[in-house]
Formats: sequence, C-alpha cells, structure tokens
Amino acid sequence: LAAGKYAVLRYQGPYSAMQAVYQWFCGRWLPASGLEAADAPPFEDYLNNPRCTAPADLLTDIYLPLR
Repeated sequence: LAAGKYAVLRYQGPYSAMQAVYQWFCGRWLPASGLEAADAPPFEDYLNNPRCTAPADLLTDIYLPLR
C-alpha cells in the first residue's frame, strides 16, 4: 500500500450491503468534503471474522485514497 492521505469510513453491517455505503462515501461525502480521490482504488480492512460474527456486527474500515 502506498503512503499518503486516506479518508476512512468504519462500516458496521453485512458485506452484502456495502455497495450502498460506497455510493454514499464516493457519491455524497467525497464531493461535499472538498477533497479529491487519488488515482488508486479504495481498499477494505475487515476487522472481525465473518465465521464467528453475525452479519449485522461485522466491522469493515473502507479506505479511500486522496490527493
């Protein structure tokens, strides 16, 4: 992973609902923030194990690279 500036969003919930989170993060939050996305893909850090965590309790940090 490249060093740099990132916006980080902690999401709690099932992986199957993350598309709506990305739409809000990139489509609403980012334009309103006045920041610009870098030319790099976002990535996720899964904070707990889906084998022993209920879908509603899953935690994921979504990192959006910024310029």
